[in-house]
Amino acid sequence: MQKQPTKFHFDTEFDHNGEVLREGESYKRFFTQDDVDAARMWGVEEGREMEEGRCAQSLQAIASQMQLILARLATESEQLRNEAVMLGLAAARKLAGEALSQFPADAIEEVVREAVMDLRGEPRFSVRCAPDLVEMLAEQLEKTASDCGFEGAVVVRGEEGMTAGDIRLEWGKGAIQRSQADVESRLNEITERWLSAPTEDADPIDPAAGAMPGSSAA
Repeated sequence: MQKQPTKFHFDTEFDHNGEVLREGESYKRFFTQDDVDAARMWGVEEGREMEEGRCAQSLQAIASQMQLILARLATESEQLRNEAVMLGLAAARKLAGEALSQFPADAIEEVVREAVMDLRGEPRFSVRCAPDLVEMLAEQLEKTASDCGFEGAVVVRGEEGMTAGDIRLEWGKGAIQRSQADVESRLNEITERWLSAPTEDADPIDPAAGAMPGSSAA
């Protein structure tokens, strides 16, 4: 019976004399220590690069989320800031109005007290106020002026249209006045200035800074 030929796989290594140096099958199974070390290093490096890539993606995702959160917080903070200021303004208006309504004589007396310190040389001055306060203020303001060293005459007159706390002080060379409208205008001015300032530069509103001065030039 004819013998079947063996298929040659071209994976056997020969020298120049035709001697077999290494069979193909054994060649496939043989790895040097350098081959093993190189494969190990390649695997370690590949794994490190993959892990670094995943970490970079995670950090980028976290950074994106943080930017969204910070932007939202900044918007909400600005809204809360504006709402707080407007609430404070409403409260200040109410308090100022209540103070002038409940203690109109005290408010007017304070204006007169501050003014007469500079009017001691005047022969007289007149005070215009709400008509229903004339009787109450006439004697009180005369005493206040006298206590401050004013020796001239003090005339108190009622004027229609004036409300509690409104006052106009007149003398020979000028006049000063203060009203509820002046108070609200001053509060609005302070609020608008504070809201228009950058958040990090805006100082807390000082109640003393928002108080109306004793008078305003006519």
